Amino acid sequence: KYSFLTFLIVCGCWAQAQIETYPMQILKMRCLKNVADTTGDGYVDSPVDTNNDGEIKVSEAGAVFGLRLNDFNITSVEGLEYLTNIKFLRCENNDLTSLNLTQNIHLEVLYCSNNNITNLDLTQNPNFIDLYLN
Repeated sequence: KYSFLTFLIVCGCWAQAQIETYPMQILKMRCLKNVADTTGDGYVDSPVDTNNDGEIKVSEAGAVFGLRLNDFNITSVEGLEYLTNIKFLRCENNDLTSLNLTQNIHLEVLYCSNNNITNLDLTQNPNFIDLYLN
């Protein structure tokens, strides 16, 4: 009886640990829509939340190769550090003032035009190829 209860508690803790908590609710809500390339084919045609449970799991975040967050009026992309395999990011026409992409080491392409970006650090992105910024 006690071992079964212990098993349920351990499983519950493990399942909870697999869910990322995004600091910015608006970014999480955008990631529930069709804004991601999860196949690596360059087409943004899937939500980050591929199982539609309303949460972004570690496995789902790791499966994102590209993300399009254009025209969402977002002021922060905090939480993007969990998308560790992202290769391209489009976040044009928002209200961003800075981008911290130091944890996104696979990033190759960034479109971030029509924002108010004054701080951008790409020194930790060795595969970086293209930047579109104005």
